[in-house]
Amino acid sequence: MELKAILAPQTHLRLDLAGLLLAAFDKIILLQPTEEKPKGPVEDLIKKGLVEIITPPPLGEKLPWFQRLIASYEEWGQMMRWPENVAMFKTRPEVLEETVSEIKAQILGKEQDKPNPDLQARIILQLAQNLDKRLEELDFEYQDLKSHAERLADFIVGHDPTIRRFPDWVIEGKETSHELPNLKERMLAFAHLIGLIDELPSNKIVSDQLELIESFLDFDPQAQKLGKISLPPTEEALLREDSKECKEKIRALLNGQKINEEKAPYLEVFRLPFETKSLFLALKNPKALKEGETYLFYLGRA
Repeated sequence: MELKAILAPQTHLRLDLAGLLLAAFDKIILLQPTEEKPKGPVEDLIKKGLVEIITPPPLGEKLPWFQRLIASYEEWGQMMRWPENVAMFKTRPEVLEETVSEIKAQILGKEQDKPNPDLQARIILQLAQNLDKRLEELDFEYQDLKSHAERLADFIVGHDPTIRRFPDWVIEGKETSHELPNLKERMLAFAHLIGLIDELPSNKIVSDQLELIESFLDFDPQAQKLGKISLPPTEEALLREDSKECKEKIRALLNGQKINEEKAPYLEVFRLPFETKSLFLALKNPKALKEGETYLFYLGRA
């Protein structure tokens, strides 16, 4: 049995997250807002068959228009970061009353149409994806800065631990936050696009976002907890040395064996009596729930 799970609600797969999940699953299913293929390190994982892409109906010839629209949103957001620009728009109250859809209509040079929920969901997830990708790039840049700072300090003052070499922020940065910004909006947009896909390729969902997991579990307060499996640290997981053992444990859990390991990081596994696609749709409308079977995996890091 091939172990593959739908990652939610991310549409960008960070390498550190991939390292953990691929120790437990044969394949990660990644939703994309459009048919445009992901770029960067995740490309190699797709080529190796470790990541499977699913998308809503393609935009086709509208894809370049959509890409320009996303670029316009991001340019607008960058511009509004500066106080002088905000002050300029405050002199025109009518501008501040415009909704995002009205701004979009102006960008397109046409009258405002009725809101298109499919397009809105794609926009939210594409902007979120671009943000997540940039945040990961900043993490990589910070690690490079930290390494350079440490090497330079060793060269200048040696290894004497009593000598203060750099301000703390240079070599002791904040730990990466795994909580996604605007999580509620992402969840609803993700659920909407999942609803546009005819058939999902797995009845397993994995997430490191506790709010999403709790939202699913709220649909069945008596949800069955199957157990908990410890994962190897990210560095080891990327080498995939321990992945066989982890996968065997997951298969054993799904077959009824009791496993309850406490060491983090870990996967906590639940079984829900609902069809997988309907679980996502129920985030928008609880009446959408249908009987079935879904396995829910929560990735905990502490």
